[in-house]
Amino acid sequence: MELPGHAMHPTLDRGRQSGVLHTSILAIRFVSEGVTRELPLDGLTIKLAGAGERLVYFQHPNHPQWTLYTDQHSVLADPQLASSPALVAQIAAIRKRKRRGPLLAVAALVVLIALVVAAWQAKSLVALHMAEQVPVQWETKLGDVVFAQYSFTHPPLADVALQKAVERFAGHLTVAIDDLRYPLQFHVVADSKLNAFALPGGHVVLNSQVILEAESAGEVLGVLGHEVAHVTQRHGIVSLLDAIGGFVFFQLLIGDLTGVLAVMQDLGPQLLAQSYSRDHERQADDVGFNYLLTANIDPQGLPRFLVRAEQKSSGGPFAKVQEELSFLSTHPATAERVAHLRGRIDAGGKRAYKDLTSEFAQLQTLLRAALASGKTVESGAKTVSPNGKNTDAAAPSSPVTATE
Repeated sequence: MELPGHAMHPTLDRGRQSGVLHTSILAIRFVSEGVTRELPLDGLTIKLAGAGERLVYFQHPNHPQWTLYTDQHSVLADPQLASSPALVAQIAAIRKRKRRGPLLAVAALVVLIALVVAAWQAKSLVALHMAEQVPVQWETKLGDVVFAQYSFTHPPLADVALQKAVERFAGHLTVAIDDLRYPLQFHVVADSKLNAFALPGGHVVLNSQVILEAESAGEVLGVLGHEVAHVTQRHGIVSLLDAIGGFVFFQLLIGDLTGVLAVMQDLGPQLLAQSYSRDHERQADDVGFNYLLTANIDPQGLPRFLVRAEQKSSGGPFAKVQEELSFLSTHPATAERVAHLRGRIDAGGKRAYKDLTSEFAQLQTLLRAALASGKTVESGAKTVSPNGKNTDAAAPSSPVTATE
């Protein structure tokens, strides 16, 4: 066999020279202008080398400084080399290694994917850990700033009677919550979209349509329980920290929270557009469900409301409801959430719950009157403190223009 090849030796120009390789039953010979070198097959060593093992090296102990090589792997099938049993064994080992190469590549890919998944999970765990380090005062300030920005375009209703009714109504739920880090502030916004959301620091916003569309007190309180759970479990803060990613890792290593807080403040407005993870939504369902049971409120309200809202989302004026409804999220799917909640209800058995029918009807009546007046607030709403009592909330850090 004759094929292009190369030789390496200290006496050659720049240590190497190109030429032609010839094989015979006795030796492999390199021939080039002014250079000829022959390596006997007896005692010859064959191996793969170079980047990606793309080169075939030939070396011999009797010629220690010489290496002949080629990038033509077809040389391994040369019948001349097969005349030596020792070379046949070496070539078989090389071929076995080449076949194992793709398997090793697949294995390396699997390991890489596993490392990426582990890093992603670790990132979430770090975000959860760092959320516990965020000061309550800073978290409250972040919520105030974001809510003030939202209020510029969606000012809450200003009706005093309605606000008191909302506080009293929400109090049936919040009095049973023992893990509040700060007072909750409830706001009702005149909006026909079926939407509710909560911000770090305790701001809970309920669109008027949720109250008007609901058929029972349990439905509205179920929605509120879900949103309040996002607050108590600090899902907004965890999501922001998770979004920062590698920066959080670095700051955690150096023990500096200041930089993290600064970046989170810049990302604060994203809280208004973010969708929670599948795990956060499921946890909010479960924690909110527990709040309802502790408060002796019928927990069937939320699954009923979810089913009806999804039915209306298939067409008509509610065609985009799933895009606009934070608690009707596709993570997890509504059907899965409803099945899970109903399973918990069935497992709990039958019991008597508070009758809030009259109070809820009054709330709807006051809301309709407030919508008719069209007045919105300039400053903060009332709050429900951790002990369930009403207190005055501080005004948002940015002014909100009132409309008549």
